[in-house]
Amino acid sequence: MGIKVSADLYELTWGDLFNLVDLARGAGVDESDEVTQVPVENHDENVIDRFELELPNGTSIRRSPTLSNEDRDRFAEALDQVIERDGDARASMIELKELRDWLV
Repeated sequence: MGIKVSADLYELTWGDLFNLVDLARGAGVDESDEVTQVPVENHDENVIDRFELELPNGTSIRRSPTLSNEDRDRFAEALDQVIERDGDARASMIELKELRDWLV
């Protein structure tokens, strides 16, 4: 049995929702799968209390890093320059190292 993760809908933030989605992606959940919706106990089934996700054993629990639009543009420009120089990355080493560190 894996780990069960839930996100309570009361005062749910976008960050909470993003984290749940990141965990689902890391667990290999297909985007066409339905989200498990848990109704409020002793209440109408149409009133949802939380979303749940069961993570299989061995799932890597890692939050996806966030990247600002400014950084995304800067890294994309550095990669474009490497491509334009036929793979010569020496002039873009600082940006590429930052991108590697951000990804790892």
